[in-house]
Amino acid sequence: MDAAGLLRTYKGQYGVESDFAFLKDPLIVNDLFLKTPSRIDALGMVLIIALMIWRLMERTMRAYVENSKTKLPGWDNRTTDKPTAFMMTIAMTGIMAAVIGTTRHMLSAPGPRQLAFLGALGLGPPVFLDPAYRCEPEIPFRMAAKG
Repeated sequence: MDAAGLLRTYKGQYGVESDFAFLKDPLIVNDLFLKTPSRIDALGMVLIIALMIWRLMERTMRAYVENSKTKLPGWDNRTTDKPTAFMMTIAMTGIMAAVIGTTRHMLSAPGPRQLAFLGALGLGPPVFLDPAYRCEPEIPFRMAAKG
């Protein structure tokens, strides 16, 4: 891809800048004191991987909504067909699991809202108890082009 095509593709991805905005946040940047270039590189790689996972979660949930023709819980007790990873992380608050010895126990099981997001990600309640649990996401062959 030439430079103009690359720039067009980048500008067409509206979520890129909003996701990278947290990297520019003074609370993130100013509180980090890394002395060596290799540590700065490592932190940058961890943050990029985290953003990739964040976008993959959104893509997976939106593919689920599109393929299943259902909506997920949104803000203010409304449903949405454009779930965000932030919505999902807020919905997951309150789930608690504990490890006692070698056994895992649910202290607070997921509710219907949380189960809806887990289902959209191809997960179920066993994900909190079984380390060998495998995800079965609904990944589309082709998503409609935006823009």
